[in-house]
Amino acid sequence: MLIQGKIRQVFKQTNFTKTPTAFVRFVVVGIFSFCILNATIAQKQTVKGVVKDNNGELLIGVSVLIKGTTNGTITNFNGQYSVDVNSGKDVLLFSYVGYNNFETVVGNRKNIDVRLTEDTKALDEIVVVGYGTQKKSDLTGSVVSVKADDMNSIPTTSVAEMLRGQAAGVVVTQNSARPGGGSDIVIRGKKSLTGGNSPLYIVDGVPVTGIDDYNSQDILSVEVLKDASTQAIYGARASNGVILITTKKGQQNKTSVDFSTYAGSQVLKRNFDFFNPEEWIQLKREANRIYTIQPDGSYVTSYLGGDPVVGVYPGDASLFGNMYQNVVDKKYTDWESLAVKPAIQQKYDLSVRSGGPTTKLSASLGYFDQKGMIAPASYQRANFRFNVEQKLSKKLTFGINSNYTYSYRNAEDETFSKFITESPLFNPFDASGNLVPVLEDSKYNPLWNNKNQLNNTT
Repeated sequence: MLIQGKIRQVFKQTNFTKTPTAFVRFVVVGIFSFCILNATIAQKQTVKGVVKDNNGELLIGVSVLIKGTTNGTITNFNGQYSVDVNSGKDVLLFSYVGYNNFETVVGNRKNIDVRLTEDTKALDEIVVVGYGTQKKSDLTGSVVSVKADDMNSIPTTSVAEMLRGQAAGVVVTQNSARPGGGSDIVIRGKKSLTGGNSPLYIVDGVPVTGIDDYNSQDILSVEVLKDASTQAIYGARASNGVILITTKKGQQNKTSVDFSTYAGSQVLKRNFDFFNPEEWIQLKREANRIYTIQPDGSYVTSYLGGDPVVGVYPGDASLFGNMYQNVVDKKYTDWESLAVKPAIQQKYDLSVRSGGPTTKLSASLGYFDQKGMIAPASYQRANFRFNVEQKLSKKLTFGINSNYTYSYRNAEDETFSKFITESPLFNPFDASGNLVPVLEDSKYNPLWNNKNQLNNTT
């Protein structure tokens, strides 16, 4: 060691017979060096050991860290580890995937053998797969599980929208912004240019065409099967993936009554930047500045050879016609504020679930109401679900699983977007405040069309 080398050097260079004071100096240096050496040895301590599981099997790759630091190591192929600690007060933290963490104070021990226990809460979690259920620890395929609590944490209009951002590789796209609009789900990208890309939906073991009409409060869990092995169970229908939905059922010796509700407001945060009335009036003037005035006072268009720079503005009276008085009085119409308004959506759910040794039942009611920001668009949905299981023998169980959904959708006029180009000088109301069917330019009033059209589906 470095200190021992220094001591030998002092012995060689010191003549104790000639210089007595040198002897004293040597003794002081020696004592000081010995104290430093002992302190250094006492501070550093190597701890070794072996890590096994409950069955005595060696665990490879277990993380062994000094708690509160980044210093540590991992176990080798023989489950062995070796780590240097600073003092006996240090705490060793053992961690391994699928096992509970273990902590221990080093103390005076130089050998610490550890047995880690399995994290049964994570490994025993049941995941629904195509051919039944499996423990999460036994899964080998690509399965993503989404719990109902995570889905319902952000209220949305449909179950498909609740899957947005909840599962890796699952892309949810809303195909309509209207109330009750559906969503498209694509798993791991589109696979066909001409065919469908929607996954196969399975609800309680029964294939269905879609999941938008199901009540999210009735869902226990959603599993997304993404790999090609699902085709071995469902065939070609599973080429775009499978979404398995498990609904809530009654539990043995437990009765529960649940009620949930929420209400929210839909507000337009950003829209097109429209011309204000003054800008629109000036734009119309500029658009007609290609006219030239004749000696007799008439206006002639000069499309060919005319110089727009020398063109003149026609008078506002002739340019705006019967709307001229609105220009003078600055009587304008804000079509956007009349057409787009905040809207309310609300949801109510009531469920009763109970069970005994041989009978389990579940019943639920749900109601969803969404008003559109463009009246009279709206969507209402009522759900009723009833489930009962009767155990007839150890090997025979009889069950009924029924679901009824009634929905009513009212859409706005298809041509309603015309309000974007309507003149702010038009007045959609008469003197009594009622909507007029025809505007000043002999065009149909989009607000009147939208209110009186009939475009609903059930």
